[in-house]
Amino acid sequence: MEKIKIEDLFNFNFLSGISLSDDGKYLAFVVSKANEEKNNYTSNIWLLDTTDSKLKKLTTYGNESNFIWLDNKTILFQSIREDDEKQRKQNGEKFSSFYKISVDGGEAEKYFEIPLIVKKIKKLDSENFVILGEYNIYDNDKDYIILDEIPFWSNGAGFTNKKEPGYIFSI
Repeated sequence: MEKIKIEDLFNFNFLSGISLSDDGKYLAFVVSKANEEKNNYTSNIWLLDTTDSKLKKLTTYGNESNFIWLDNKTILFQSIREDDEKQRKQNGEKFSSFYKISVDGGEAEKYFEIPLIVKKIKKLDSENFVILGEYNIYDNDKDYIILDEIPFWSNGAGFTNKKEPGYIFSI
């Protein structure tokens, strides 16, 4: 058996983000591969149908690696796909765009955009997500940013709802 050489690493596929749909019918995962020419990695989402073992590449842009299941047939993933997004990214704007795609195929549709560099996303329910993002206060002239207002108030005896607004601050 020969020793592994540096050049051999360009032939490996790296799997990550393995996630099963809630009904167990589909297994989605990311396949990343080193790109020597661009000195980076290309990453795409793949799908395995667990009922018939059919495997298919779901995305093809090469920059999709952060995804979650929206429902049993829809995947939400982070990507830069539109020309204006690419230009804004090149100009140094910090944002993350998310797209949704059906496991049955078709074009991905833009779902939402957030003005942060998102590192991780988790689904709480069909309309709410927890997002771990990167925010640098030195990129802004403010000392804080209000991300969301939460309707709770601590009155010393626990939490009461809809009396006074609470805030989430990133400092």
